[in-house]
Amino acid sequence: MNVADKLMLGPNNFITIVEINNKYYLIGITEKDINIIKELEDFHHLPDDKESSNTFNNILNKYKKTFIGSNNDKKL
Repeated sequence: MNVADKLMLGPNNFITIVEINNKYYLIGITEKDINIIKELEDFHHLPDDKESSNTFNNILNKYKKTFIGSNNDKKL
């Protein structure tokens, strides 16, 4: 398992993108639970490069635009 990136939502609350067996998942982590929110099909993590802006928000927004479209009201 490899953590591609994570975003803290509050005390002891995160969402993270993890790689498990060459598949990527959006995971929710709280103090009491860990849940797979969604498998990120056709997701490819970009190589870590200091010149690129591979922040969690950029990765998530790119995924949303690609697979959900421009309608921001839709949920993952």
